[in-house]
Amino acid sequence: DMVKQFIVLENRVSMNWTDPRLAWKGIARPELAAVGAIYAPLDWLWTPDISVSQPVEIRNHDQSKLLAEISSDGQVQTKLAFGLTKKCNMQLASFPFDKQQCNFSMASGQRPPNSLRLRVVRSIAIDLSIRFLRSNEYCVTAVDSILKWVYSSYHQMERLPMYYVIVLIIPSALILATCIFGFLLPADSGDRLALNVAILLSMSVFLQLAGSITPAQSESVPVL
Repeated sequence: DMVKQFIVLENRVSMNWTDPRLAWKGIARPELAAVGAIYAPLDWLWTPDISVSQPVEIRNHDQSKLLAEISSDGQVQTKLAFGLTKKCNMQLASFPFDKQQCNFSMASGQRPPNSLRLRVVRSIAIDLSIRFLRSNEYCVTAVDSILKWVYSSYHQMERLPMYYVIVLIIPSALILATCIFGFLLPADSGDRLALNVAILLSMSVFLQLAGSITPAQSESVPVL
């Protein structure tokens, strides 16, 4: 939502952690020797205190039937799915040929920063054509992440300008050309007054249209 400066993400997060209390490897019991992993409801287990920083809205999907895989060494693996609405401050100076960068962070909400350390289990090359659906307004050009005590993900997006070229730039160029043509008419011509009134009305409609599709902000005003 460009006017409200919100970005909506559907996330799939794979989480791994080690809980020594769940390990049975090394226990001298024959019936456990052949068991490599078991599955248990996620509600039965301790889960890390990880949450999204400063969200506008989080839509948790039904997690009552989620299972966690528990290995014999106490390693727990599960996958979570949730929807996220996050504030994304836009830089619109070069609108509609602008590029935006939105980010969201995940960290512990109650623990001190140095008491919980996050790490990447394995590095996965992100195929943008598969992981992100291309919308009619933006396309994701790059995704980067920084991981330490806080996981930060950065999404770089580029606007598809064709719609705005047809709706805004071409009409504004025609209005400008008509305004220049008005100065060429004789001063005592009655058509000059009618043309200037038509240009004024066209500019009013153009400004209303431009204001309805851009956020009301003073930090970055479109040059257009």
